[in-house]
Amino acid sequence: MLHRFPLAFALTFSAVAQAAPLITEVGWAGTAAESADEWIEIHNPTDVDIADLGAEYVIVHVAALRPLPNVPLLAGGVLVLERRASSTVLEAPEAVLFSLGTGLTNTGQLLRLCPIATPTDPLTCDVANGGGAWFAGAGSPTRKTMQRIDPSRADAVAWASSADEVGNPGVTDFRPAEGEGEGEGEGEGEGEGEGEGEGEAVADRFVAVGYG
Repeated sequence: MLHRFPLAFALTFSAVAQAAPLITEVGWAGTAAESADEWIEIHNPTDVDIADLGAEYVIVHVAALRPLPNVPLLAGGVLVLERRASSTVLEAPEAVLFSLGTGLTNTGQLLRLCPIATPTDPLTCDVANGGGAWFAGAGSPTRKTMQRIDPSRADAVAWASSADEVGNPGVTDFRPAEGEGEGEGEGEGEGEGEGEGEGEAVADRFVAVGYG
């Protein structure tokens, strides 16, 4: 059953809820093959496993609460929710359905990830879009995805468009703050090594499910 509530609280905040999973990529325009092949990526940036994502969190989509699948999300892990079939993201295993009603509109919609106990409190939610136009991404013909580049923010500055329609499902796209990672010699080498290791760790914990 879908629960509905007033949109009076539909505001955009620049800070994200701490110690909670984040929406990190949204394929809101689908693909060139099928516009309905939309998908959402969720990342657990904490060092604590979430044993049952669906028991603790819910997607707030416009005025409806969309239950998440009852699957674990490991510490540092990434979960990809597909609207139609696992063939949208080729690395995906057998899909688990997750209802998103009629899907994501190209003009933009409210999209949040909230604790199931406080879905109407925006201060406890991660904001992927505040209700207006999408922060990033593009419709036809490029159909670029909306990628989160700054996990510390929940406004337009936190997002950028992908290089192509495929996006980067299953791996986060965070970028270092300006000036971070600069250096010479040994410091630069260490920074590169650490960055590559983190990317591999996230990819190893990639889980994909589907939503209908």
